[in-house]
Amino acid sequence: MSEREKTIAEVLDLSKPVSDCPECGGLGEIGQLGSRKVCECLVIRVKTLKSELDRAQEQNRRLIEERDAVAEGYRQQVKLAGELMDKLLFVREQEQKLINKLREITNLLGGVTFTDGRQWGAYNALCYIVEDIEKELSK
Repeated sequence: MSEREKTIAEVLDLSKPVSDCPECGGLGEIGQLGSRKVCECLVIRVKTLKSELDRAQEQNRRLIEERDAVAEGYRQQVKLAGELMDKLLFVREQEQKLINKLREITNLLGGVTFTDGRQWGAYNALCYIVEDIEKELSK
């Protein structure tokens, strides 16, 4: 048990002497002709408890502020992740629409008779693009 913990335990247990006070023997009261007077050692014990309580409350306040800051950062990260996921889904949807249109174009052009070699080259290039995209998506 640390010295601080011992002091707190002693202060909390007022039924036992906690000091070597010469006036009260650590009991916290001094009897004088039928009246009782609070000993200075008891006042010191109460002040010690009060300062420990103040210190604990300050530490608690700082921890709460830190927790709140971390929680706010987490909320912002979750919000950002949601926005990025929405954008990703939109891009994937647009990508799929583009792929479907490319397939549709290659299918339509497949039935056309080309008389110019440049037309065949363009058609073949378009077919290769669609094939590459399908290979990439199948991974």
